[in-house]
Amino acid sequence: MRRERLAPAGAVALALVAVVLTGASAVHWAPAGSAVATWWPAAGIAVALVAVVPRAWVLPAVLGVVVAAGAANAIAGRELLLASLFGLCNGAEALIAGSLLRRGRGGRARLETLDDLFRLLGACLAGVSVTALGVAAAVAAVGPGDPVAAWRSVLAAHSAALLVLVPVALTWRHRWPPRDRAGELLLQSSALVVVTALVFAPDQHHGLAYAPLPLLVWAGLRLGTRVTSLQLAVLAAGSTWATAQGAGPFVAHEGHPDLTPALTGTLVQTFLLCTAVTALPLALTVAQRGRLLEQVRASETLFRSNFTGAVVGMVLLREDERGLTVHEANDAAVQMLGAPGPAGVVGRALPDLLRDTGRLAEALPRLARGDLASWSAESDTTSPGGGRVRLHLAPILDDDDGLCFAAQLRDVTEEHRSRQRLRAERELLRATLAATGALIVVTDTEGTVVRVNAATVRATGVPEEELLGHPVWTHLTLPGTDAWLREVAGGGDGTAVPAAAGPGAGAGAGTSAGASAGAETVLRTAEGRTLHVAWSTDVVRDADDRPTHVVLTGADVTAERAAAGLMSRVMDSDLGTVLLALDHDGVVTQANRGAARLLGVPAEELAGRAFTDLLDAGELATWARGRGGTPGFETVAEWAAAAGCGATREWTWRLGDGPAATVSTALSVVRDTTTQEVGWFCVGRDVTASRRSHELLVAALEKERHASDRLRELDAAKNDFVSTVSHELRTPVTSIVGYAEMLSDGGAGELDALQASMLAAIERNGQRLIALADDLLTLSRLESGTQAVDLVPLDLRDTVRSAETALRPLLSGRWLDLALDVPDQPVPVRGDVAQLDRVLLNLLSNAVKFTEDGGSVGCALQVVDAEARLVVSDTGIGVPLAEQASLFSKFYRATAAQERAIQGTGLGLSIVASILESHGGRVEVDSVVDEGTRFTVSLPLHAGSGDRLGREPETVA
Repeated sequence: MRRERLAPAGAVALALVAVVLTGASAVHWAPAGSAVATWWPAAGIAVALVAVVPRAWVLPAVLGVVVAAGAANAIAGRELLLASLFGLCNGAEALIAGSLLRRGRGGRARLETLDDLFRLLGACLAGVSVTALGVAAAVAAVGPGDPVAAWRSVLAAHSAALLVLVPVALTWRHRWPPRDRAGELLLQSSALVVVTALVFAPDQHHGLAYAPLPLLVWAGLRLGTRVTSLQLAVLAAGSTWATAQGAGPFVAHEGHPDLTPALTGTLVQTFLLCTAVTALPLALTVAQRGRLLEQVRASETLFRSNFTGAVVGMVLLREDERGLTVHEANDAAVQMLGAPGPAGVVGRALPDLLRDTGRLAEALPRLARGDLASWSAESDTTSPGGGRVRLHLAPILDDDDGLCFAAQLRDVTEEHRSRQRLRAERELLRATLAATGALIVVTDTEGTVVRVNAATVRATGVPEEELLGHPVWTHLTLPGTDAWLREVAGGGDGTAVPAAAGPGAGAGAGTSAGASAGAETVLRTAEGRTLHVAWSTDVVRDADDRPTHVVLTGADVTAERAAAGLMSRVMDSDLGTVLLALDHDGVVTQANRGAARLLGVPAEELAGRAFTDLLDAGELATWARGRGGTPGFETVAEWAAAAGCGATREWTWRLGDGPAATVSTALSVVRDTTTQEVGWFCVGRDVTASRRSHELLVAALEKERHASDRLRELDAAKNDFVSTVSHELRTPVTSIVGYAEMLSDGGAGELDALQASMLAAIERNGQRLIALADDLLTLSRLESGTQAVDLVPLDLRDTVRSAETALRPLLSGRWLDLALDVPDQPVPVRGDVAQLDRVLLNLLSNAVKFTEDGGSVGCALQVVDAEARLVVSDTGIGVPLAEQASLFSKFYRATAAQERAIQGTGLGLSIVASILESHGGRVEVDSVVDEGTRFTVSLPLHAGSGDRLGREPETVA
């Protein structure tokens, strides 16, 4: 410890002695008349001292510099006050420059990088500037000389001293050149000495001042910063001494007789500054490069060692036209990729080794740009043995050979298989929970719900997120019925679960003691329904046999409870229907009051009797023989099973010698939840009275059928009679009309007015009889299907125009408006021209006939969807709604027409309906009394609308 304390003291003392000696020497060799020395090596020594001593010695060192510099100036003959002021300036310089060199470097000055050199230049500039200003002020105040000249000399002298001598101290611990360069060091040093001696020889005034510089560059490139700094110091000392002796290129000579000693000193120090700022950066750059190369070699060695010996797979890849290609791989990677050796991996593209590298192509550009630091993925290997690895890829180098990537491979085969098994188990569990109809609730040992299945959500009507995180008794039981759930699920350690106390307790991690029956609770759903749930419980344990979760499995028994209650009430109710419950062998286990009433014995006495004992024995034997069986319940059961659910047959029931009854008997098999047959259920209905009524009804229906057949025969005879009468009536009437026309034309002589009037009446009524006969014949043929229909493509616009022409005579002498609306485009249909003309003319003539003067009649032709529509409307007397359904019946005439004595046969609309039916069309009526009537005729458009209209007809019988 004492030696450690004495070492800084000795170094400080030695440095201060050097400050005194060099300072006194510099003042002694200063040019005559100069207020300051032209070179001040003491400044460099002082700054170096403050920069390298321990932090605790900085202040004593600065004070020592003040004293030593002042003493040096005083010893050299300067006045004491001026010497003291100069000492203070030197101390300030040492403090400022030394502190800047120590700042931010852990309290220790260094000269290893260009940043350190820039720090040195900054410290030099700050310290020297302060000192130069201080010295100039001191000279101006107390000393002789020019302050400006002093300021200039101090700048050059102190800057050169700091840049030459401080690097010596800062690089003192740097390495010497290697042994193999000792000869080169000797040669370079000798050359530097010789060249320096030649340059600064007496009477040497040629411009060779910078001849030593290449040799210092040589030192910087090859021999290191320590040698370069020492040689700079030696060059500074030698050049300064030689110049002080009047030698060298910077002294006054014949070429430059005006060079003063002060200017000469400034030139020398400027020379030294230029030499230092040239050689030092080069030396530092080379040294830094060397250190970086050593670090790279060390890193490469370490990387190689780690690469080859790593237990994880390591692969180096380079990018080429095939993508990423393996450049190197360690043994672990070769083994993971399933190759026999490195040769099976090196040189192969990554997609040839791994199957799932599709997404890597998208990531590579981002990795190359630096947008993505690394990329990871899992992939199966392409080796025959299979395997799966996790690939972690990152770029590490971009050189002339392209981008290099480092990849780390980790064998995740077993992990992947485990994940797959776990995923499959989870999926199986999820599917099981989702598919099961039972309510499954998992809680922790405090009773908080942690998982429920879909059946629980459906049964309660409460969303899953509302069930989770709440105590199990919050939603799964009604208040007052939750004691069992609180005791079991909220025990805190699972010991309250019935299964936990069983012999299976402590079965091991993840096991349970086996589910046990629990209790039945009542819950109310979100919709307000009440459910009865029967619970069983189980407990899940960890590896230390501690309970971790409670599993409750609930079955919704609401329907069973309701069915049991309903069955009990049904059996006890006073129903007329027979209800019997049978066991598997057909023995009655339960009977209702309806069965007891039918058979005349109490229901309790029916229990235990065979079902076949209730049936008429003779009827059962006959039926069984017809089926090839025996008259027992086995045959009845086979029949019921073959007939399916609810097989029904009418049997004669008779108990003993009691009265017989015909019973409609339905027999259904009863199965349990596993579809196993457990018995039979019989529903019987006494149909004795209804059977008699049925027989009477059948007889009545048979009579009705005979009467209906007779009516059809009479209707056919009527039609034949009407057709015959119409045909026979038409011939004489035609003759009468013909002779009447001849008489009217004067065939029997001139007629007077009375005779002409009588003949006109005969002719008019004869035409009416002919029209009536024609209508009857047409209607008869249409109804019998013997009317030929000549279907041709036609344009309904022509039908409308033809009807308008035929209608004009009816409008003669009438005050009616006729409006026809026909589209510009053809309206093609397939139809019989004459019959469609008759349809439209019948409708228009009716409109004219039933419309009073001052009204209007309209006909509009439209195309709606795939139909052609003819709308005939009028503002006539109208038809009551109750009579509109009968308008298309034969011989039907509306009440208003009869009241107003409007002539008509009642056949026109019936003919219209029949014609349209034969054309695949229809007619509809819409009428309001005293407002008018609208008939709408709809016909299908002709699909081949482009065909030529009016082509050869197609006759349809």
